[in-house]
Amino acid sequence: MLVSALAILLNSNPISTPIMQGYIGLALFFLVMIASSLKPKSNIRKKLMGLRKHYSVLGFITITPHALYYFFDFLFNDGVFTPFGILAYLIMIPLFITSFITIRKKMKPKHWKNLQRLAYISYFLLLIHLLLHYTQRLNLMAFIALALVYSVIKLKHLLKKRLPKLKKA
Repeated sequence: MLVSALAILLNSNPISTPIMQGYIGLALFFLVMIASSLKPKSNIRKKLMGLRKHYSVLGFITITPHALYYFFDFLFNDGVFTPFGILAYLIMIPLFITSFITIRKKMKPKHWKNLQRLAYISYFLLLIHLLLHYTQRLNLMAFIALALVYSVIKLKHLLKKRLPKLKKA
């Protein structure tokens, strides 16, 4: 949280750019997204799944300065209104809160899991947000490449999981 607070205070300093532009948060969320799509018994999946919650919490913390900066820029400085980014961030709030064990224990596992599925909506909204508001062509191309990699891996994973069930039916 200290790093995020410093990024806000030093927002014109180049060292804070990766946080203020959302790059760090996006990178952490990508790791969270991709983890569950990898081969179930692969070493990288095991490592990422063990760190997924931590990456998600850190992703939210490091995306917060970006979200707050642009939200306040819109409110007070005639900045650009970014509904997809705002919605994605708002969806992330309950996901962030329920990432903590003390909160999670107060929920039924089924309700927690259903709530966590909102992350997919958030990821989709982030994709639209980035497609509409990219800062540089290279950033857009990199994000599209990551989104395609994720989509292909996730689709392959889902098909592998669902096809045996469909064949039995």
